[in-house]
Amino acid sequence: MRRAVLLVMFLLVFAAASSAFATTYYVDDDATSPYLGTSDQPFLHPQDAADVVDPGDTVIVRDGTYYDSPPDASEPSIIKLSRTNGTSSNPIVFRSENPWGAVLDGDSNAADWGIQIWNPSGNASYVTIEGFEIKDCASSGIHTWDADHVLIKGN
Repeated sequence: MRRAVLLVMFLLVFAAASSAFATTYYVDDDATSPYLGTSDQPFLHPQDAADVVDPGDTVIVRDGTYYDSPPDASEPSIIKLSRTNGTSSNPIVFRSENPWGAVLDGDSNAADWGIQIWNPSGNASYVTIEGFEIKDCASSGIHTWDADHVLIKGN
């Protein structure tokens, strides 16, 4: 019995510790340098956050219009999540600060996708996309490839 109690306590502490390392990043199209991703010094482009997120992290994208910047000629998308996956207990979350306040604009089909979710080294998983307006993309607003447990809501 004592071992079971110790095991449960260990698992609870471990779970709390893993969530404690989650980071909230901010993006603002009016941001000025330095772009650290903090509330006071947000990233300028959503892709900057996508390049650093880890499981459990949340990205809050403030109201504004965001384009594919810098343009990626090989796979143009405004946000490309391809570096890491979330987990079942620690998903990666991209959220508009206010519903439909953050606009991902494909710039009259210059970007194929507003958001592209895939991982070249494995499947893309446990990602939540919430509250964006996505428009004027050549192919689709949200594109997933070899992805599972992707929650898309209120876009």
